Amino acid sequence: MSHITIRLYSSVNAQRDRNWAKKHITAIHSSYVFEELLSRALSRFVESGDIRFKDPNFVGINLIHAETNHTYNTHTYDDTHHQLVTHEFTHEMFDYETYEMMLDEKEKFQQFAMVIRDVLVPLLEEQTSSSERPISDMIEYCLKQIEMNDYKLVALLNKTPKSNKKRNRIVLFKLSVSVTGASFWIEGYERGIRLFQEKVIEEIASPYAFSLYFGTSRWESDDVFIIQSDVRNWNARVDFRSGDIDIYKRVRDEGEKTR
Repeated sequence: MSHITIRLYSSVNAQRDRNWAKKHITAIHSSYVFEELLSRALSRFVESGDIRFKDPNFVGINLIHAETNHTYNTHTYDDTHHQLVTHEFTHEMFDYETYEMMLDEKEKFQQFAMVIRDVLVPLLEEQTSSSERPISDMIEYCLKQIEMNDYKLVALLNKTPKSNKKRNRIVLFKLSVSVTGASFWIEGYERGIRLFQEKVIEEIASPYAFSLYFGTSRWESDDVFIIQSDVRNWNARVDFRSGDIDIYKRVRDEGEKTR
């Protein structure tokens, strides 16, 4: 496998105040951006052959902040021979609950990088064959990539179908994930030049929630593009002439309401 995933969790039962649930909803995915950027950068070293795992079925590592140190293998849930290494670890300088609630990007990243250097590096050294480049050097490069990306993950979700007769106009839908949340952006291009960029949804509760906003998308005319979601009553109308993006709710008829 060339794509490797790194995830950070906790099994420690922490004391929770009455506001914990609200805080948790805000911060539950706040480490995702670091984990995903690290996984992507690390996977490139696997693809190039710089990192070679002893087990060819190896696909990822779960780092679990726990009360004891323990490492074991588990199967994935896709009925394959793929293996995950789960590593439970202790760390005197790291508290997962405090880390999870941090919303300052640089401060949070420093904590993340500390765990990666102190815990992941020696684990990778055990799980991989000898390489010309030290594992620690490759991990430092991966961490530097996260900083260079300004601690944000930007993903292209979709683009307009090719039904526009002019064919020189395109609408891109992008997801930007940061420590504090995820945002959904719409960008319009004509002949490769960006005409407008607009953030249309802020603070999505989860980076995976964007799929709820996609149902059908189509060109209403050569100048107007429509996005409609059936899961959520959310619609967007993009006007290329003005660059305006109109977000609105669809009015359902009585027959549809009773279904």
